[in-house]
Amino acid sequence: MRLGYCEIFPLGPLRKTGEYASWVENFRDDIARELDRITTRLTGLNGVRLEATKNLVHTCANEIFSMSQSVGTEKPPVETQLPEVGNSAVAAQLIVVTRDYLSTPPSPADEQAFELLTQLRRALP
Repeated sequence: MRLGYCEIFPLGPLRKTGEYASWVENFRDDIARELDRITTRLTGLNGVRLEATKNLVHTCANEIFSMSQSVGTEKPPVETQLPEVGNSAVAAQLIVVTRDYLSTPPSPADEQAFELLTQLRRALP
């Protein structure tokens, strides 16, 4: 009898989009890993490339900031924008905002935060 790859190495529980379950905390680990990848890449960019990607990073930081304001509250978040920072502080701003988000209780928005960071990482040079 011949066994297939999936029978020898089971994949385990699969994540399903839109469901809130016990695996949501795994997104927290994924968010932290994506943040680490992004900051490593941002710190390695030269000034010209960093200037070109500054708006992408700032937009992502604003989205995560607004998500952290709305987690755990029943009222809609106040429309607040993060200040524009210089090239040398872009990575630091994203780190602070994402760590603030990670300090909130786990929520279904974790998947959206993970997707935002993944899209940002893929858009970086």
